[in-house]
Amino acid sequence: MIEVSKKYFRRKEMDSLLTYLVEDDFDAVGELSKLIKKNYDKHNVKLLRDYESAFRIFLEKLELKGGEIMISALAPVSLYRVIIEKGFTPIVLDVSLETGLVEFDSYNNNLRDKTVLIINTSTYTYIDTSYLKDLGVPVIDILLCGIGLDVNMDSINFNSDYTIISLEEDLIVNSLGGAIFFTNHETKYIDNYLKHNPHLILSGLNASLAISLINDLEHFQERRIHVIEAYKNSILKSGYYTFDSGDTTIYSSFPVIVKKSLKEIQHYCKNNGLETQRGYLDSIIRNIRGLKCCNAKSLTSRTLLIPLSLSMKKKGIELISKILSTLP
Repeated sequence: MIEVSKKYFRRKEMDSLLTYLVEDDFDAVGELSKLIKKNYDKHNVKLLRDYESAFRIFLEKLELKGGEIMISALAPVSLYRVIIEKGFTPIVLDVSLETGLVEFDSYNNNLRDKTVLIINTSTYTYIDTSYLKDLGVPVIDILLCGIGLDVNMDSINFNSDYTIISLEEDLIVNSLGGAIFFTNHETKYIDNYLKHNPHLILSGLNASLAISLINDLEHFQERRIHVIEAYKNSILKSGYYTFDSGDTTIYSSFPVIVKKSLKEIQHYCKNNGLETQRGYLDSIIRNIRGLKCCNAKSLTSRTLLIPLSLSMKKKGIELISKILSTLP
């Protein structure tokens, strides 16, 4: 059975981990921060235990003094709860069926004097949303889909005011849990907070695992592009589609948007040796009652996640492609 999510570590990652354990002067957190600063041209980089903690610190210390925060209905419900916990009002917005993201017009139509922040969450794929700067409100990108490159194998230029990127264990660049926070804005408030709460900083042990992965990102992305293209061609034969990811190649899992019952299709996949998972299980729209957001509701009942593990061999990729081309 091919699993949806599988950890991927090579000898390089183990060597990096051992170096951290035996060399007292090896600063894994500092080394990983330097790599991120260099790759993404950001002055201030913080490595934290998880993306929720990163968002909580950001919201608490940004001194926005209340107000409304716009967020996608498909964003994790944990972010919604942090917004309320910190005294803000979440404005939950519907998404596009083609991208799974909130469109510019939706943000623009809901923009008010009380709006203090826009949260742009990318769960399974990432699309550049630099156009949101035109709204004149601070924007924070939260990439649950992880670090990636564009189609030309160049680092993506994140143009939002603030960015949080997950380092969870099922992503290409991961530290078995963790998150990156970076910005070109002043971060003294975060520095001071972390000074008094060092337990929220990513451990050197975890950071050491991500160093060689980020160094070999181009190699991994080239492999993944071929797999994604094979999957895209296969689902066309079944009459289904995946999200438009623009010029980026960031995927955590491969989402397939189906027309029939997910239960029926998952049963078909399992009978053919493929494990799948429903998408957006922890989303706001699935866990908060009373929201309309028709497109988001539709996607939660029709999104199927297909494995993209780097450990998958050619035989496994061919099997999945065959299954995708014959989905009922």
